[in-house]
Amino acid sequence: MKTFGNVIWVVFGGMFICLHYLISSILLCLTLIGIPFGIQTFKLASLAIWPFGREAVPKESSSGCLSLGMNVIWFFIGGIWLAIHHLLWALFFALTIIGLPFAVQHVKLAGLALTPFGREIRDIPLNKKRAGSDSSRAVEPERQASQATSPEYGMVAPAPPVPQANPLPRAIPSPDPGQQLPPAMVAPAFFGSPGVMPAPMPRPVAAAGIVFLAGEMTGNTLRLAPGQPLIIGREPLKSNVVISHPAISRTHLMVQFNGDSGQFLVRDLGSTHGVKVNGVAIGQGSDRIVPSGTTVELGPGTVIFRTILEG
Repeated sequence: MKTFGNVIWVVFGGMFICLHYLISSILLCLTLIGIPFGIQTFKLASLAIWPFGREAVPKESSSGCLSLGMNVIWFFIGGIWLAIHHLLWALFFALTIIGLPFAVQHVKLAGLALTPFGREIRDIPLNKKRAGSDSSRAVEPERQASQATSPEYGMVAPAPPVPQANPLPRAIPSPDPGQQLPPAMVAPAFFGSPGVMPAPMPRPVAAAGIVFLAGEMTGNTLRLAPGQPLIIGREPLKSNVVISHPAISRTHLMVQFNGDSGQFLVRDLGSTHGVKVNGVAIGQGSDRIVPSGTTVELGPGTVIFRTILEG
C-alpha cells in the first residue's frame, strides 16, 4: 500500500519537490560554507521523493547543543518559510478530503524542514502499531514507575504485590455407612477400613523476575508480576527501567512473564542496536518466547540480564 501511495505522490508533484531540494543542495554545497545546509536539503529531498512508510526521527547519537545551534540558524535563513510552504500544501490537500494521506506527508516534511539538524530518515518499523497497543497497556506500570526512583540507577518499577495464600480445600464429609463412593474418592484401606482421599492442594504460582549480569544495573534483581510488561529504555516517561547509555534506545525492549506457562515474552521495540537472546540476534521488532534461565543482551553488551523463576 505504501508503494502505491509513493508512486501516486511522485507522479503528482513529489518528483518536482525532490528536484527542487536537490538543486538547492548542490548550490549550497558549491559555496563550501553552506555544505552543512546542503546536507539537510539533500535529506529533505530523500524524504520528499518517497515519504510513505518513512519518517524523520532524532538520531541516537546526535550532539544536542550543536544541532540546536544549527537549527536556530536554519530557522532564520529559510527553514520557517519551507515549513510554512509545506503546511499550506497540507491544508489544501486536507480540504479535499481525498488528499488527506498527502496532507500527512506534507506535515511530515514541514517538521523536517523546520529542524533538520540532528534527525535522520528511516523506515517506519513494522511493529509500530503493535508497540502502540503495548504502550497503552503499560500506562499503569509507567504510573507506578514514576512513584519509585533510585538515586543510582534511575527509575525502577516497584515489586509486584505479594499474592495471597491459596484457600484451603473444603473438607469432604464422611460417607454414610453403606454409601457407594466414586472410585476416585476411595483410598486404599488402612487398618481394615476404607478412607477418603482429600482434594489435591493447588500448586502455588512461581514468582518470576530478571537478574542483571552486566551494565548499570549489575547485581540487581527485579520481580515480574504475571501479565505486567516491563519496558527497558532511555526515555523516563515510557520506560519502567531507565538506562542512560547511548546504545540503549528510548524504548529498547519489553519483557513480560506468563504465569500460566511459566515462560517469558521478550520483544524488541524497534531498537537501533538490537537485542540478542542467548547470543543470537532476534531482529528489530521481533518477539521470542523463552524459558527461565535465558540470557538477554541489549546493545553490544551494554545491558545483560537472565530470566529466573523462584519457588
